[in-house]
Amino acid sequence: MQVQAGDINFTLPPDYGMWIPPRCAHTLWVGEDVELESLYIERSAISMPDTGVRVVRVDEFVRAFLHHGCTAIPTRYDLEGADGRKVGVLLDLVQTLPDAPFHLPFPTEPRLLRVCLAIQAAPQLPHTVDDACALALMSSRSFSRHFVKATGLPYHTWRQRMRLLGSLEMLRAGASVTDVALTIGYATPSAYIYAFKQLFGTPPSRFTHG
Repeated sequence: MQVQAGDINFTLPPDYGMWIPPRCAHTLWVGEDVELESLYIERSAISMPDTGVRVVRVDEFVRAFLHHGCTAIPTRYDLEGADGRKVGVLLDLVQTLPDAPFHLPFPTEPRLLRVCLAIQAAPQLPHTVDDACALALMSSRSFSRHFVKATGLPYHTWRQRMRLLGSLEMLRAGASVTDVALTIGYATPSAYIYAFKQLFGTPPSRFTHG
């Protein structure tokens, strides 16, 4: 399923869901073999802050509970009865779903931004810490400290996440896992698949067509 909502545009695999706030324009492209289930929640029914569009991981238990809510609980239900209690539990569950790592913060400091844009432009290159320090004209210690402060992530974590996030578009466009792995700088497809599963919790094949 392809989703565009706010500034997010990507392929949403079966293991993920999306929070879409009120009055947020969004578009879904759903394939023939996709079953879509949605909850429409009154803003007053949840206590979580409005943080905009969010992508979340949906575990097997919550997915099953969500399916039950969408198929077995009527639109008009008794708030004080069994259905009302089930909905209360479901609302508690969906509010605690963990965020998925589809967002990558970019630094605003020009020297650090220059490093990040270089990775984005050529993800297949090593982009070692020494390379980054030379490009930023900073010492290793200063670079590492400022990078974490600006992005919330260590440099090597940011670099890997940029590569993996960039690979999503390639997978969606129909590139093979092997081609994607080599294009973004992994020595073997298995190394890419392992890193991908560590970050997204699912293999890259879940993001491909077909």
